[in-house]
Amino acid sequence: ILEGRFMRKSLAIPPEIFDHLVLDSESSTGLRWTNPTLSQVRPFSEAGFKRFHRKTGRPEAIIVGFKKKEYKVHRVIWTFLNGEIPDGIVVDHIDGNPFNNSISNLKIKTQPDNMLNSRKRSNNTSGETGVYLTLDKRTDKHRESWVAYWLDINGKRKSKSFSCDLYGSQEAFNLAVKQRKLAIQNLIKQGKNYTERHGT
Repeated sequence: ILEGRFMRKSLAIPPEIFDHLVLDSESSTGLRWTNPTLSQVRPFSEAGFKRFHRKTGRPEAIIVGFKKKEYKVHRVIWTFLNGEIPDGIVVDHIDGNPFNNSISNLKIKTQPDNMLNSRKRSNNTSGETGVYLTLDKRTDKHRESWVAYWLDINGKRKSKSFSCDLYGSQEAFNLAVKQRKLAIQNLIKQGKNYTERHGT
């Protein structure tokens, strides 16, 4: 869920990293060096640094460097305590704060399930998660519709549109919002773990 560059795909945590690091809840990063790999780093100093998105400035994660590679600290901490993270599994920050690496704030999920804990997107213009206005350019009249979309129980994208010409803009919007909420309620009944942070 990290300073200066976009994050690449998460790397597997090498077991030998734990010969150099120790968990410490008093550290702001959650880790300290016991046997630093760089001479300029003092033993028992905090390990890791905060990374922010290059364009938006939003916090992304705390990173630790080891043997010329960078690893996400929350994944290091989880691996230290629980073992290797399986492929396709992510470590989620329950409270949405990527700098809070307290073990009680970490939980493993599949990537689709992790998206259920995501905030409303910054480029959302409707004010409602999963609802957007679209313009049908296939016709000369360029008709507008409000669209509700969601991922079904298998992670497949679903959507339903409501024509502004047919219902009026406000009513079409209301119907799209209602459809989206109904779909989410049905998914919750089927066991999907949507959270309050998802904006439903």
